Amino acid sequence: MFHSYVNTLRACRPLFSQFRTYQLFLQLVDAWILCTTRRTITGMLAFIPVSERRCHDAYHHFFQSAFWTPDALFDLLARQIVRALCPSGYIMLDIDDTLHHKAGRKVTGVGVWRDAVRSTSHKVVYALGLNLIVLTIRITPPWGGFPIALPVRVRLHRKEGHTYIDLAGEMIGEIAALLPGCQFQVCADGFYASLATRMPGSITFTSRMRRDAALHDQPRPRPAGTRGRKPKKGSRLPKPPEIAREAAALGLFSRTTMTRRQEVVERLVYSCSVIWDGITVLLVIVRDPEGHEEDDYFFTTDLSACALEIPDLYGGRWSIEITFRDVKQLLGGQQPQCWTGDGPIRAASLAYWLYGFIWYCFLVADTAQQRRAVQHSPWYTKKSMPSFADALALLRRSLWWARINSRALNNPALGEIDSEVEFLIDQCSRAA
Repeated sequence: MFHSYVNTLRACRPLFSQFRTYQLFLQLVDAWILCTTRRTITGMLAFIPVSERRCHDAYHHFFQSAFWTPDALFDLLARQIVRALCPSGYIMLDIDDTLHHKAGRKVTGVGVWRDAVRSTSHKVVYALGLNLIVLTIRITPPWGGFPIALPVRVRLHRKEGHTYIDLAGEMIGEIAALLPGCQFQVCADGFYASLATRMPGSITFTSRMRRDAALHDQPRPRPAGTRGRKPKKGSRLPKPPEIAREAAALGLFSRTTMTRRQEVVERLVYSCSVIWDGITVLLVIVRDPEGHEEDDYFFTTDLSACALEIPDLYGGRWSIEITFRDVKQLLGGQQPQCWTGDGPIRAASLAYWLYGFIWYCFLVADTAQQRRAVQHSPWYTKKSMPSFADALALLRRSLWWARINSRALNNPALGEIDSEVEFLIDQCSRAA
């Protein structure tokens, strides 16, 4: 894992026009990973060796106005992820937005937005912060289980700027241009459903369908000899709930399983081809066989897709929500106190880049390292699959050992306390 970490950071050198900016980048990456306190600039400075540490203004300048771009880092990481983890060329993309809380009246890019985490169906909670749109590549880990979402693009949405749909379409187009020859499948929640009308034919799109969606049948062939424009849609169809009732009455539902928020559940599925918003899509209706939950309505522009696989395909979208949680809780993505210029969005983007980078280094590590990374606790004795906390701890352990071994060459006494040092490193690697 450590070799992948070092080699990737070396590959980042051409992305920085000045070597001193590249040095600041290396120091901040190491410090961000090793930091056990709040990830503010001054908090991370304590984890940079004193002999290499520069004035704290230099690190603030790195985020605010230094010559580098997060997109260049994401491009390099995306190529490595696809080369190592998507050899078939089939790439599953997920997209969603999240709120990074910020305090202060003069923070560049902040606004008052709906807080999806604290809001309920009966009460909407608003908060001040950065509204970020994140695009991820969904990876199925070699040990199986729930997929992992690795960020490859981050955009800041401003109230007076481009819309969510514009920014999302721009990011998808950039990744498609970056990885020519690959086959893309994009998945998003119902808010981004209108993206389906903007996708080129080479990119398929899966999302939720509104219950009151206006659906039409396929156009009938025009009689020979008649004049006029060829019809683009047929007769009006019933609303999705009415289609579901008719399908249930005729016994057209099929039974399958799907992943719902990391849980495998049984569902009934029915599909049909319809025209929605000017495009032909496959409407997929998912029903709870016990009748406890309301029907779900999905659609995909991949007309050749198996309808029984669509619910599980959409269910895997929950991996991006796990990414949001881990970046905020385990990497402190909301904590850097950068207020002006490009500082706020660059700091947030670097946090998401680090998340994908750490997972990448762990996924390409040998199987023995991955197994050893899983920590069994007295309250979690059946744990068998590594989490991001395990991947972060393994990389931290490698970085601490690299620092100590380099010093041990000049201080043989360090070799006499290996057991104590190993215990301290293990505890530090699992710290907050």
